[in-house]
Amino acid sequence: MNRQMVPVLLGLLTCLGCAAGRKLSLPDPPGGESAASGVPGAADTASPTAEQPVQASINCRRVPSAAKATWEVVVDVRIAEDHYLHAPDEKHPDFIPLVANITLPQGGQVLGEWQYSEPQVEHDLPVFRDRVQLRQHIEIAGDVAPASVIPVQLSYQACTSTLCSPPASLQLSANLGE
Repeated sequence: MNRQMVPVLLGLLTCLGCAAGRKLSLPDPPGGESAASGVPGAADTASPTAEQPVQASINCRRVPSAAKATWEVVVDVRIAEDHYLHAPDEKHPDFIPLVANITLPQGGQVLGEWQYSEPQVEHDLPVFRDRVQLRQHIEIAGDVAPASVIPVQLSYQACTSTLCSPPASLQLSANLGE
């Protein structure tokens, strides 16, 4: 099969699975990952478009009142007009939700689960439109360098009312102390 046809076929199969309300088990499309800047603040994030419906930025700040070296990681996700992302939802496991995975340096610990903005409910499905913010508290050992990079991978499937794009991911990173 022609390698250039693989992303097109994956997109069509994914769209059919989305329309049928089923999650298809597909490999990541070639070139499906894109990089995003680790610059904090939504204003620094490019506006999402129909071609790139999801843009994100990340910020990592120290929580001043914490007894230990606790940090809050904030991911700001912007979603293109007429697009949506599925929210994590145990009642609807067939849809591909927005998921964040964080990698911590040695001596780091995740404190609890990712906290998401409140989703909208459309046709009994929780979805994110326009913007969603994810927050995660982490604890870092005192001997970790302040310039340590905290990478976060966002996985998602952007949809419109008529089709869903192939599953995609964004790689983000922030430095401690930003």
